[in-house]
Amino acid sequence: MSKVRVAILGAGGFGREVYGYLRDIAVRDEGFAVAGFIDSNPAALEGFSLPGNPAIIASGLDAAVGQCEAVVIALGDPGLRARFRGEAAAVGLDLFTVTHPLAYVATTATVGAGSILAPFVTVNDCAEVQENTAINCYASVGHDARLEADAVLSPYATLNGFAVVGRQALLGTHCAVLPGVSVGAFSKVAAGVAVSRPVEPGSLVAGAAPKSRVMFAVPESDA
Repeated sequence: MSKVRVAILGAGGFGREVYGYLRDIAVRDEGFAVAGFIDSNPAALEGFSLPGNPAIIASGLDAAVGQCEAVVIALGDPGLRARFRGEAAAVGLDLFTVTHPLAYVATTATVGAGSILAPFVTVNDCAEVQENTAINCYASVGHDARLEADAVLSPYATLNGFAVVGRQALLGTHCAVLPGVSVGAFSKVAAGVAVSRPVEPGSLVAGAAPKSRVMFAVPESDA
């Protein structure tokens, strides 16, 4: 049986982290092989010593067709994650899900295709993690919480029980969404903030005594 060839989109810091995660996963899962990186900068890996000496195999998703069957979108910007998810579908590349062996996912939880679950991530009972999300080290999704498509959780970000984070939202390091509270799509929550009240779509939440205000464009269909 041939292995699925997986490429990493983005050869920056996050991409190099994801490469390490895939190597850890490959110890237990021999069903895939890392084809290399997709990046518009051919010199992106210069100066870095990575095990296995991976290379830049293509400058874009269309150029990667034929060199891989699946892709991991290793970008921390939610908007770019959404954009490239669409582009991958358009050229016929599958999204590859990365769940590090040190992450915990409850048997009752769901994780969508293309998501990245870093080491020490926790996804608890009946939680819903939709497609193409990125959950960084030590972040957690509480019981019955929902993290919608293309959203990003920075390290140590926390969704408490029944919390909801909308699509393409970004939660900063050490921020927390309190139980049952919702953060609207396309919003950004600054590091260290505790979100205790509902946040409208397209908001920025920041400050020592955080308040939200609408700052980002939201498509009419999502308003």
